Amino acid sequence: MFSSLLSKKRTNFKKEDFISFFENSLYNEIICRPLYSRNGDEKVAIKQNELPCRLYRRIVYTIIALVLLFSSCLFYPCLSQAAVIDEIRDLLRNNYVDPVPQYVLNSTSIDEMLDRLDDPHTVYWTDEEYQNFIDSLNLNLSGIGISFEVAPDGALVISVLPGTPAETAGLLPGDIITTVNNTSLAGKSSEEMISLIRGPEGTTVNLVIKRTTGSINKTLTRAKIEVPTVTGELLDGNVGFIRINTFGENTAKDFDNVVSKLKGGKGWIIDLRNNGGGLVSTAQDLTGYFTGDQVMMVVKSRNGEDVYQANGNDKNLSPAVFLTNRYSASASEIMLAAIKDYGKASLIGENTYGKGTMQGIFVLSEGVLKMTVARTFSPLGKSIDNKIKPDLELPDEDALSAAQLLLTGCPEPAGKKKGYLRLEVGPNVFFIDPRKQVNEENWESYASLINSISKSNIKIGRNNGWQAFSANDSNYRWKCYYPGYSKLGSLNNINASSAFLIKLPAKIDPKSLSEQAFQLIEADTGIQTGVTIKYSGKKAIIKPEEALKPGSRYWLLLNEKAGLYEINVRNDSTTS
Repeated sequence: MFSSLLSKKRTNFKKEDFISFFENSLYNEIICRPLYSRNGDEKVAIKQNELPCRLYRRIVYTIIALVLLFSSCLFYPCLSQAAVIDEIRDLLRNNYVDPVPQYVLNSTSIDEMLDRLDDPHTVYWTDEEYQNFIDSLNLNLSGIGISFEVAPDGALVISVLPGTPAETAGLLPGDIITTVNNTSLAGKSSEEMISLIRGPEGTTVNLVIKRTTGSINKTLTRAKIEVPTVTGELLDGNVGFIRINTFGENTAKDFDNVVSKLKGGKGWIIDLRNNGGGLVSTAQDLTGYFTGDQVMMVVKSRNGEDVYQANGNDKNLSPAVFLTNRYSASASEIMLAAIKDYGKASLIGENTYGKGTMQGIFVLSEGVLKMTVARTFSPLGKSIDNKIKPDLELPDEDALSAAQLLLTGCPEPAGKKKGYLRLEVGPNVFFIDPRKQVNEENWESYASLINSISKSNIKIGRNNGWQAFSANDSNYRWKCYYPGYSKLGSLNNINASSAFLIKLPAKIDPKSLSEQAFQLIEADTGIQTGVTIKYSGKKAIIKPEEALKPGSRYWLLLNEKAGLYEINVRNDSTTS
């Protein structure tokens, strides 16, 4: 069916092609046949019974010769335009994903026909615009370094490529470029927007950018965009982190090279955030690293149903975590849907964009039509239009850190499990040792991770195995940070600037304790506040070295064998 989304670039018409096309268009229904094929290198024989056509041909040659003396383009645009309209009309009638209303097909121009169709993903390109499309997929262009979707009021920025003028100027995903060099982008096609935003290297472009906080103006200097479609590095020495920026012609090869360089990783983080998609053939290659040669997607078109297989290979990357956000779209979503259906990796981040249609590239007698030909579904029949929901929903700023925490964890501890956590995220099970892995730097990301996982998917280690949390366990949170501790008590309504008194456990001898034996940790941030301590019998007076935050919760740690105290500061700044 539409197994190839990308056809070869057509050759340009020659004068011979024009003559042949002219004859064919006017006289084919009578007795004439074209002299040449489209590329002008194959003559067609004239049969004996077609001799009368020679008279018509002489007349046509004479007319054309006279016309060319005065204007080489007087008839050509009209004829080629009419032919292109007919070609587009036939493609829409026979191959568009849905039946096309007759009033759309009756349009008298390309723009009118596509405007009436009202499908932002079906567009007509000139050869130059088509080449720009290919260059953008391969990140081979001169511009500012963004990918975008058409929005009603302008260009919605989907991703900002690293090291580009857009990143230097501070553009962000979610920004809407409303004006370029004093020209409004409202109502313009993606091709018109591209022609305004891109330009020769070294030239400047003035942008008006709309954000939720208001509009800002930026002047950027265009540059040659030389960003690889795939980048990678080792995190913490043993986790392979791979960012896929687009699904271009060379992305699968680039991905394989990066995987080879990062060999030895104990796990993989594949970042598809802000990836607007690209070629389905590339998605087939990349998906195969995780699913093997299973069905990658199901497509449903006017002509029936078809399946696309992933291209399996011998590099099965596991365990793996994929990062997603609301700008992961199209081919990215196809890959994610298959991986989720087969349970081959954990998905962390935000719901994806939800682009559940597939476009085909059709080479016309002049220009190219990108047209929606099918709807896409996961191997289990789930519509991509409904978006791909991650196994663990986290904001962009916490997703990568959470994935690192999970993949840099420990193997399942043999014997006693006390002090460890067991976390289920999608198909994967991870084991965390908070004593070694959680620190002030990643504290808030860990908090976001723990708060986002369902209690039923977290188990705390005990000497004799794993214990589930009860639904109403009020100690749930601190146990995720200090699973080996027990709770010694709670102090409520503590004054932010005052000392407080705790009762020591009977088994603790105050004389054996130093001031370093206590740690006062803010629960929300992991920041430690120094304390001074005075003992009175089996009690200790704790004096923070600086005022505590009103309304905050703190944990006062003694040691793992003894336990901790929960300190709740009242929500005011009254001092005593």
